[in-house]
Amino acid sequence: MYTKVLIVLFLCIGTLNTHAQGTIDVSFVKLESDNGQVIINLFDQSEGFPSESDRAYRSEQVTVKEGKAHYIFQDVPWGEYAVAVMHDENGNGEVEKNFLGIPKEKVGVSNVSSGIPTFKRAAFNLNNDHPRSEFIIEPFN
Repeated sequence: MYTKVLIVLFLCIGTLNTHAQGTIDVSFVKLESDNGQVIINLFDQSEGFPSESDRAYRSEQVTVKEGKAHYIFQDVPWGEYAVAVMHDENGNGEVEKNFLGIPKEKVGVSNVSSGIPTFKRAAFNLNNDHPRSEFIIEPFN
């Protein structure tokens, strides 16, 4: 009987570990206006990073207040992620770019403050050792 109880206990513990989840807290600061919205994309792959919201693992739109936007992604499974944010001042859902492809609207990513924002450079791990990640992101431009 004790053997059966131990087996059930181990199966339950194993199930809990496979569903482990964390939290990612994102703030986008130093915005020049409260117009429009901020789009916060959470990517779990390099495909579409940083600007294709439809390829993001999760995407949220939040309001800007006093030059800041904030969102907390909860119940995020363990894994490798990168955050990309943009201030969509005109509310069209896209990053406006100049003829060279450089964003006209404010953008930023996790762990990168300048240069080309690749998934690899922006990535971080959410796991037992790091169940909560917090980012205060400032715009590139």
